[in-house]
Amino acid sequence: MRRDLIFLLALLLITPVFAGDATDPELTDAAGDQSESEPGPGDSTVLGEDHDFSDVDLIAAWIEEVDDATFTITVETEAPILDNTNLVVRFAVQPGPTSVFNSTAAGTVVTLESAGTSMLSGPASLAVTGDRATYTVLRADAGASGGDILHDLQVSSSRSEAAACQSLCNAQTGTDSASGARNYTLARPAPVPGATLVFLNGTVNQTTENGTSETPLEAATEIEDRNASVVAHFRLTNSGSDVDRYNLSMLATELLTTAGINATFFPDNATLDPGAAQDVRVEAHLMNAALGDHGLVLHATSERGAEAVAAVALTVLDPEPEVAPEPEATNTTAPVNATVPVDTGRDPSIGKGTFLQDAAEGLGLDGPFDEHAEWVLLALFLLLLILLLFLVYLLAGARWVKVKVTPRHATVAPGQTAEFQVEVRNRRRRFNDALAYFDGDTSWKTGVLLQGDRAPRPLTSVGDEAAFSLDAKGDGPGLSGTMRVQAPVSAEDGEKDSVTLNVVPVDEEGHRRLRKAGKARVTVRAEDAAPAAPAAAPTGKPVIRMSRVTHEPTDPTPGERVMTTAVVENDGDATARLRVVLQLDGRDIEEEIVEVPPERARAVLFPWRAGSGSNKVRVQVYEA
Repeated sequence: MRRDLIFLLALLLITPVFAGDATDPELTDAAGDQSESEPGPGDSTVLGEDHDFSDVDLIAAWIEEVDDATFTITVETEAPILDNTNLVVRFAVQPGPTSVFNSTAAGTVVTLESAGTSMLSGPASLAVTGDRATYTVLRADAGASGGDILHDLQVSSSRSEAAACQSLCNAQTGTDSASGARNYTLARPAPVPGATLVFLNGTVNQTTENGTSETPLEAATEIEDRNASVVAHFRLTNSGSDVDRYNLSMLATELLTTAGINATFFPDNATLDPGAAQDVRVEAHLMNAALGDHGLVLHATSERGAEAVAAVALTVLDPEPEVAPEPEATNTTAPVNATVPVDTGRDPSIGKGTFLQDAAEGLGLDGPFDEHAEWVLLALFLLLLILLLFLVYLLAGARWVKVKVTPRHATVAPGQTAEFQVEVRNRRRRFNDALAYFDGDTSWKTGVLLQGDRAPRPLTSVGDEAAFSLDAKGDGPGLSGTMRVQAPVSAEDGEKDSVTLNVVPVDEEGHRRLRKAGKARVTVRAEDAAPAAPAAAPTGKPVIRMSRVTHEPTDPTPGERVMTTAVVENDGDATARLRVVLQLDGRDIEEEIVEVPPERARAVLFPWRAGSGSNKVRVQVYEA
């Protein structure tokens, strides 16, 4: 791609596109704009009759989903469709930011052709009712999957009316076409996390009275050499529906170290496609290990919430157990003048001379509590231990990031947008990298735009995430901005949805610290009777300036997906309504209508694919 991309102006939010219908179609066309050829020459009114072509006058077209395998495209004309009315529907199937893992979408153009009530070509069935033709398409036949985008929907129509004069005059023809439809994103199921961790095999190297040997490692193995070496192989498999990142750890490593076993493993993380696997090697070196049972327990957790555990049990045996000597016979009869010990009533399990008894007597607890002094001291020790563990938990569980959103609840009319103020602050006294993303299986449009030198790129939908850096605590006011949630036009009265904004810190090794993350949740309710705040009458005019433009990647290869983003600020005191058009090599490929309120910023996100040509991009803005 040429590095001297030309940008006149650009803005944000191509958000996920939702279902259209007859009241909100993806494609509209003006009534009465069909083209009609002049009637042929003739001497009679029959020969020169001017025919009506309202049946080819296109009005609208919209996409609706029947289920997770089928969608329909409906074309509406001004008058009922006749038997010789020809319709051609074209659209492209492109991968979207939320496409399923196994999506095969690659920009392929699908064409549907029909004449009257008959399909001529294309992967669809046809039903015609009056002035509407409905094409039913299977996703698989169109090469589409959940999350893919139906792009650049176009419709054309034509009909030729044979004249009664046959060869003495020409047939009259009517045509129409419509383009410029907004994109449509096919629904997809929510990602399902999954993890499977199993022990495969391994070896034990040890020295016994029979010499040095290497034997197979089983899930439960006995070891005679207290200085043996153990190698265990495990396999981690992504059993979920989407790509996931897994972190691995060994459980109870402190107990192993105390027992004289040093355990290491590799790798400590893996990013796996669905069904993919990663082998993990665990090595354990015994150094005069303690006798008894020990466990090598491998634990896997994923960023999507999956978890799995697998273990190998090791039993360290004493090769030459000591035989207890026979007790010597003693005279248990007390001498006549001997003093018989007095039974104090103390618990024999905590006899005289134990640490607890000595400590209790040293603290003077044996006076008020008598034979219960040791138990009282033990209870005090346990209480102190619980308080210590609670303090450690509080310190270890303190979040690194604070996210505040106000207000927490809002009510809007269907099709309207609720706005929330967002503040993000670092609670640590050093810089911290972070990731921002939305949680929630929501069909409502979402977006957030933070301001500041370290602000991330705008978030536009659930499943999108943006990396950025946070100022150290006390170095600045943090980041602030606006979060928006739009209720669909089709939302029912009382329907509501919740969205959670997550900010996850990333440590110096690049690991996401989910337990240190900050989050804030908002709820938006759709209500037909929601009072609309009276709009302030503009006192001036909008003043538009572009503050930032980015392209990812900046130098793509042919066929690679490119995301062009720019941010525009309105410094005026009146709302600006703009039509934003993206051109590629002189051809319009995307268009969005946006409104920029006074003293606010908006952005537009344009996805496109690099071709083999010059890839000259131009973004133009017109008054809408």
